[in-house]
Amino acid sequence: MRIDGLQENYDYWVKYLDVLRQYSDPRPDSQKFDNQGNYVPVMVGNSVNDEQYIAWLHNEADDTVPGKSEYKGEQTYKEIITYILPYIQIALKNLNLPED
Repeated sequence: MRIDGLQENYDYWVKYLDVLRQYSDPRPDSQKFDNQGNYVPVMVGNSVNDEQYIAWLHNEADDTVPGKSEYKGEQTYKEIITYILPYIQIALKNLNLPED
């Protein structure tokens, strides 16, 4: 795969993660979006608070409540941050390494 394909793939998953964050975020819109309408994620220091988003997605999933699904993206979120994005970052880093 070429670098532009990997970068496009990476960008896709970052956007998908952003959608999951917006979906799960219970804050009022006035707190979720800046003046330009861009989503502002919940941060801990300089990093996105992934644990908070996972907790919100977990709380959304409840198959005992009518109208709620048993799945709301918690596992997908975990897989994106644990496997997909890190592996693409490794591939981008190692793309131009010579083969042994």
